[in-house]
Amino acid sequence: MLLAFSLPFTAASAEDPIIQSIDEKLESVDFYYQQGSAKVMDFTDLYMEIAINEEEVEKQKVKMVFVKYQTDRDTIFHFNKQEVFYYSLDKNTLLENDSVIGNAESKAFITDHQDDYRKQITPGSLALILIFIFTTVLLFPLAVLLLQKNTPSDKLYPYEL
Repeated sequence: MLLAFSLPFTAASAEDPIIQSIDEKLESVDFYYQQGSAKVMDFTDLYMEIAINEEEVEKQKVKMVFVKYQTDRDTIFHFNKQEVFYYSLDKNTLLENDSVIGNAESKAFITDHQDDYRKQITPGSLALILIFIFTTVLLFPLAVLLLQKNTPSDKLYPYEL
């Protein structure tokens, strides 16, 4: 029953032009991006000034989208990243971050999500790293101890240390 409700929502989000454009941008910019992992965590609609070129500035309706996505390194280590994207609702295009001129509302949106701007390793990958570390630290000395040949006894070793 739950699966029946979740399938239409995933299909709808995949067809959203904003998600598609974010997905395409992340695929072209981040080599480690896991395709289709972008999820909208929060958004707001604002009127913002957009720099068309060095002299020309245009006011457009922009959707600020706070997105969480996943990157994969070596197919073992998975990281969650969060980022803000700007989508022009007037031109139906994803805007470059440096072309958007911030205002008080956009600064408030970014401040609300300031603590979420970090790259986090997923719990499964963290457990794998810790297992590697503990295996190296504990098992290597244990293997040396078990495989070490018997040392000469004190009677055969006349020198004092």
